[in-house]
Amino acid sequence: MRDRMVEVSGETATLVLSGTVSLNDVSSMRLACREIPPRVRTLRLNLGDVDGMDAQLMDAVRGVVHDWRASREGDFRLDLTTPHL
Repeated sequence: MRDRMVEVSGETATLVLSGTVSLNDVSSMRLACREIPPRVRTLRLNLGDVDGMDAQLMDAVRGVVHDWRASREGDFRLDLTTPHL
C-alpha cells in the first residue's frame, strides 16, 4: 500500500487508502482502526485512489468492517468512487 492516512473528526474517522493494496496491508488496516480513539463510532473507508482490488482483498476489507462494527457497535461507510475498481 503506497499510502494510508487516518483523519478523525468528532465521532467519525476516515481511513484513506491509495496505491496498491495487498492482503498483507489488511493487518495494517486493522492496527490503524485500533489506534482510532474509542469515542469514534463511524468509520469511513475511502478507496478512491486504490489502484485495484480483487475479490479476495474485498473479502478481507469486509472482515475489517465486520470487526469495526463488532468492537465499536458503530457504523461504516465505504467510498468506492474510483475508475480503478
